[in-house]
Amino acid sequence: MDQQIIRTGATRFGHFAPPLHLNAGRSWRLTLLLCLGHAVVMAGLVLARPDLLGISGVLVGSLSPYLALRLHAFRTAPDAVVALCIETNGGSTVRLRGGQSIPVRILGSTYLHPALCVVNLRSIPAADGKPVSHHVIIVADAVEAQAYRRLRVWLAWGCQSDSPAQSLHAR
Repeated sequence: MDQQIIRTGATRFGHFAPPLHLNAGRSWRLTLLLCLGHAVVMAGLVLARPDLLGISGVLVGSLSPYLALRLHAFRTAPDAVVALCIETNGGSTVRLRGGQSIPVRILGSTYLHPALCVVNLRSIPAADGKPVSHHVIIVADAVEAQAYRRLRVWLAWGCQSDSPAQSLHAR
């Protein structure tokens, strides 16, 4: 019976669970992690190749932390996801910084951890469009605590996955 509920797109919570509206803000923890990770990679590149090639690789690679911070940590890029809405019927939409609202499907490859959620989404294409993937990194300090708890519970127990046998994450 639970498998049938998941296949139809309804949550196990049924009509008792209100829709989840999550507004994602800036995350200072994610900023620190991204900067630290990129610094380690760049230092390793310079140590491995201390010549002109290694230094030029660092210069070219310095664009990566800028783009990652803008998209995921500060959410200032036009295509950054700033809001996620999950309805009780299983439908989901995201709102981008540019103002567009896009209907999406939550993929089974979504990853949950107490401090971090990586929500993998695929847009539901229009008749002439292609589906686009979105990856939303949500750290606990970027949203309200209660909304973060509800998101983790919904993704762990009420989410429609790609296949009934597929698990969303390692709890």
